[in-house]
Amino acid sequence: MRLASVTITDNFSRYVRLFCQLYSQIQSASGDDDKADAIRDEMDRPWRQLTSDEFSFANELAIDLSHLTEERDPPTELRRDVLHQFRNVKDSQDWRALLAFLRAHEDKLPLADVSALRGICWMELGQPFPAVLFMADAVRRRPSDLRLKWHLLRYRLQAEQYEQARSEALALAGRGASPLELLLAADVLFDCISILGGDNTTGELAKIVEIAARGASALPNSPRGSWQNCVAGAGLLSQALSFELLGEQQNAITAAKKAFEILPERVDSQNGVEPESCQKGNGAFRSTIVEKRAEAHRDIFNPHKSLSLVGA
Repeated sequence: MRLASVTITDNFSRYVRLFCQLYSQIQSASGDDDKADAIRDEMDRPWRQLTSDEFSFANELAIDLSHLTEERDPPTELRRDVLHQFRNVKDSQDWRALLAFLRAHEDKLPLADVSALRGICWMELGQPFPAVLFMADAVRRRPSDLRLKWHLLRYRLQAEQYEQARSEALALAGRGASPLELLLAADVLFDCISILGGDNTTGELAKIVEIAARGASALPNSPRGSWQNCVAGAGLLSQALSFELLGEQQNAITAAKKAFEILPERVDSQNGVEPESCQKGNGAFRSTIVEKRAEAHRDIFNPHKSLSLVGA
C-alpha cells in the first residue's frame, strides 16, 4: 500500500501496533516493567526491518504521541490564515501532510481537535492502534461529543479491541444515557457479539434490543441523513438484526422501516424488508439490513465528514 510517497509494509504496521502497546503500558497507572520489557523485545525484530522511510514515519508517530499528555489553554480564536491553510491541506486528503500541518500549528488549535484529527489521519493511513490512542484523548478532553465517542468505539473494533469496545459501549448505555448514546451502544454491542459470540447469545441479543428500544423511544428530531440520524439508523438496524436472530420477524421489520425513515435517501430502500422476505430459509431480509447498516457506517466514517469534527 503506497501512502504519501512511503510504501507501508506489514512489518511497519506490526511495529506501530507494538509501539502503541508499549506507550499504553508505560502510561498506565499499573505499568508493569516486565510487560514493557517484553514488548520492547518483541519490537526489536520489526524495528530492525524498517526501511528508512518507515523509520522516519515511525519517528513522526513518536512525536505525535509525545503530545498526548500536553495541557495548555485553548486559543482564544482560530487565525484566519491558519484556517485557510488547514482547509487546503484537508481537502487534499494527504493524511501525512495533514499530520505535518498539525505538528506545525497545533498550538493554534484546541487540543481535542488536534487529537481527533490525528486519530482520523492515522486511521486513514491504515493504522488503527494510534488512531485509538488519539481519539481516546479527544474523548477525554471533550467527553460530551458523541461523534468523537462514535469514532473511538469504531476504531477500537478496527483495532480488534473487542472486549474494551463492549465494556465502553455498556458503560455508555448506563443511567442517564441520551437516546443517541443508547443507539450507538446497541450498534457497537451487536458487532461485539457477532465477533465474540459467547454462551449467552440470546441474552446479549435481548440486551441490544432493550438498549435500542430505550433510545428509539425518545429519539430527537434531526434532519434526514444527518450524522445523528446515521448513528440512530445504524443502531435501529442493529436492533432489527437482533430481532431477526431472536426469531421476532415482525419486530425486525418494524425496526428496519423506522431506520429507513431517517437514513439518507441513498440507503432508503425497502427491497427485501417485506414480511414474505422473512420466511424461514429466506436470507433476503438479513442481507439487505446488513448492507444498509454498512452503508450507514460508511456515511459516518467518510473522511470528509469525519474531518468536520473540527470546526475549521
